[in-house]
Amino acid sequence: MSHYNFTTEGSTIASDFSSQFKGRTFLITGPSTGSVGAETAPTLARGYPSTLLLLGRSFPKIQPVIDTTDSNSPSTVVKFVVLLLTSLANIRAAAKAIINGTSIPHIDYNK
Repeated sequence: MSHYNFTTEGSTIASDFSSQFKGRTFLITGPSTGSVGAETAPTLARGYPSTLLLLGRSFPKIQPVIDTTDSNSPSTVVKFVVLLLTSLANIRAAAKAIINGTSIPHIDYNK
């Protein structure tokens, strides 16, 4: 039986599975302050991934998450991509920016 339950904190998971996070690229949608994504990014950063792609509507709302993530793992590259799920054209533009980005050879995980 797993020793994880509903009271297990993300930092515990990040510590226990850090070898699976290190050097990987993660894509997180909806990382605005106060959201699940906002908690996920800095927690994953404790496992030292190579890159975190944060997709959301507003850079100012995500900047505090980027700052916290940077302090948890200065070596992790954090990139923000504007994503408006209400606009198919914007979704395509965001996907194109990620696919054509030379600094992002692949995505290992997405949330």
